[in-house]
Parts: sequence; C-alpha cells; structure tokens
Amino acid sequence: MQDDDDAARPTTPNPDDAPDEGTVAAERTDGEQSDADAEGEEQSDADETTQVEGVDTEHVMNLTFVLTLLLGVPTVVVLSLFVPLDGWGEILSFVVRVGAGIWFLTAVALYVRERRRT
Repeated sequence: MQDDDDAARPTTPNPDDAPDEGTVAAERTDGEQSDADAEGEEQSDADETTQVEGVDTEHVMNLTFVLTLLLGVPTVVVLSLFVPLDGWGEILSFVVRVGAGIWFLTAVALYVRERRRT
C-alpha cells in the first residue's frame, strides 16, 4: 500500500540531475544560439555609450515633463482664480488649453536652450 502512495506522489526535479549550461551550449550546432546568449549580446550593446550629435531630445523631453509639472500646475491654479469656471467641463477645458500652452512654450524654450549649448 505504501508503494502505491509513493508512485502517485509527484516528484520534484533534482537540480543536480540538470545538465550544465556550458554542456548544453557546447552540444548545440554552430548555427543555433540560445535566448540567453542572444540576450547577453544585446545587453553588451546596450551597455556601450554613444555620443549624441546635436540636441539630446530625450533630455529635452524629460526636462519638459518635469518643468511643465513644476511650473504649469501653479500657473494654472493662479490663472484659474481670475476666470469664472462654472462646471467640470469648463474647468477641464481651461486646464487643457492653458496646460497645452505651457507645455508647448516649455518644450520650445528647452529645445532652443539645448540647441545653443551644443
């Protein structure tokens, strides 16, 4: 009876029985490449730094996002004090119009600033 219980119980794989990764890689043919090998090559390419010529647009976008929030929110709040807003539709419309203007001006100013620095 005890033997039947042991046979029905699932077994867990023993890590010592698994083939060594180096052995598996060595057994592959020359044309095959594992996902781990391909990932390692992609990581080594990503680790290399490149020099950007001209304006670093990623830097400009990041600064635009941060400065638009830091400067735009207080500006929208102060400007909204002087405009009668009688409902959520008007509030949303006001915030989008003013926020878009602030975002656009911030983006252009930062792009020009970075263009002059390079």
